[in-house]
Parts: sequence; C-alpha cells; structure tokens
Amino acid sequence: MTNYEKIERYINKESDFSEICTIGTKSAVLRTLKNYVKKNPDKLEEVNDIIEHIDELMDIELSDEQFQIILNQITNGRRCSVSLGLLADLLLVSEDEAIEIIRKRNMTSRDFEIFISAITKSYPKQTKQIDYVKGLYNKYLEKYNITEEKKQATYIKRALYEDEPNEYINLLKDVLDSGLCAMEYCSKKGITYNTITNAMRHLQNGSKNEPIINEINNRSDEKFNKYMVYAIEQMCNVDEFDMSVYYDYTRLNINDFKKIVESNFPNEQRTRNLLTQVKIGSRKLPKLTKRSILETEKTIAGRVITKEETEMLLEYMEDKNYPAEIYNIVLKKYVNDDIELPKVLVK
Repeated sequence: MTNYEKIERYINKESDFSEICTIGTKSAVLRTLKNYVKKNPDKLEEVNDIIEHIDELMDIELSDEQFQIILNQITNGRRCSVSLGLLADLLLVSEDEAIEIIRKRNMTSRDFEIFISAITKSYPKQTKQIDYVKGLYNKYLEKYNITEEKKQATYIKRALYEDEPNEYINLLKDVLDSGLCAMEYCSKKGITYNTITNAMRHLQNGSKNEPIINEINNRSDEKFNKYMVYAIEQMCNVDEFDMSVYYDYTRLNINDFKKIVESNFPNEQRTRNLLTQVKIGSRKLPKLTKRSILETEKTIAGRVITKEETEMLLEYMEDKNYPAEIYNIVLKKYVNDDIELPKVLVK
C-alpha cells in the first residue's frame, strides 16, 4: 500500500490514523501530506484538518506490526536520521548481534543517552522498543565488564542535572516575580509552555524548589483564559489578517494557542480557519533579528528606508511587543500609512 493510499483510506474513514503513522516520523508524515495535497487539491480541507491536529493524532502507540513496517522501510533505504537508522539495526537482529553492533560503534554512555533521547522524541509511545534498547546497553556493559563505563554513565547523568538547574531556577523565579500564570507568561515572553513544565520536571525533586513550583501551579488562569477568548473573537472578525494582528494580542507558540482555541471553541469552523491562518502565517515569517534588520538596507517601491526609519520602526515594534520576524509586515504597513509613528519621521 502506498503512502497516498494510506491517506486516502483515513480520509474516507476506512482506517484509523495509526496506518498513516507507519509513513514515519511527524516530519515525514507532514511532508507526505503536503505532497499529497499538491496532487489532490480537492482534498485541501481534509489535509489541513489533519495537519492542525497532527500532534494529538500521532500521540498513539503503534502495534509491533505497524512499527515493524517503519523499521523495514528504513532498512530498505528510506532516508532517515542516524538515530532511527541505528534503532532499526538494533531491533531487526538478535540480541547478541545488537550488542555486537553497540560494541563496534564504541558507544559511550553519553552517546547512548543522546541516542535514546532522539528516538524517544520521535516515538515517545513506543516504550516497549525503547526499553528493550536501553536494556541492550546494560547487557553490553555487563558482557564486556566495562565498569568504568558504568561509573561514567552515573557521572554524566549527575553532571547534567547539576549544570542545568540554574537556568531552570532563574526561569521559574522570573515567572514567579511576574505575578502571571504560566500560560500568560508565555504569551508575554514568546516562549513555549513546555519550556516552563520542563524546568519544573528538572527541579521537582529538590524540596527547596517546591514552594516556587507549587505557587506557579496554583495560580489561576481564569482571567487570562477570558482574555484569550476575547482575543480570538477579535482576530476572527478581522477582514485582512496577518501576523501583526496575531501579535497584537499574544505571542503564544502556535501549539499553545491551538490548545486554547480548541478548548474554548470546539469544532467551530471560524476558529479552525483562524488556526490555519496563524499556522501558515508563522511558517512564512523569515528568520530575522534586530541586528540583521539594521545591517540590511531595504527598498520598497523604489524608496530606500533610512536607518533612522528602521530604528524608529524597531522601537515601535518593541513597544508593541512584536517579534523581529514580522518586521517586513510592519514596514509594509508603515509605507502604506497604515500605522502611526512619531512625527519626527519624514517620508
């Protein structure tokens, strides 16, 4: 069965999403969906719906048979990461052969930790296969009596958690000092909610950090949620939507914004359309920084934008809490007299 046939079967409700998951990782599925819709433009709405819900749709455990399909594709030459290639090598041979592969690669404990982290990120629900592979490394250490490796593994694990907490503690203290709930802090600062929860996970075992974590967790998000309902309503009513409209209200990561939209406006077409606009708009944004903007001369409709104008626009964006990535949108509005700047600017 081809990958396009798998998509057709899901759209026609002839199979569940696990069949599409056998295409590969999330990036592989997204790439296949985009290529599919190019050949089948009449299926755009159905494909957009899949893309919008891709994270939750792929949050499933594949059966052994389904995961075997992915491994077979890798061994048959399908392009993949080094980590997934090694995973296939280890799972498609006997235990003794897998241990020998690890030995030949001369993998240190740190190498193996990185490998496990990568495959867990790609297939977090495949705990059976991941646990088996973890066990292989322990058996490799025991078989070859590599006691120093065991010491090194313990040291590395301890070092990781001793070196990192300062960054996490500073983040959580900043959230605490802001007086905001975690999601509203993300909306103001433009960071993901996972960044905060990840910091909490790393620090939760330290009793001295518990008061900070508990205080943040206990903060009510009711006021912020009401604000976001209002913001979403306003964005839905905008005739000409662009990402400056989005950033007028929030700097939430698209996945965090999606969760809020879907929890407050389940199955509403207008908010689904808004999510699509935000998703497409965010993908089109160039990678810009304040420095790169200042170093690049810009000409619009034959008119050179002066350094003074650029600096004033950046100051305007900072006041509006806009990210640098939407500079071109703001610049276009400025040239078209759609925004007001201090009168010291002479066009």
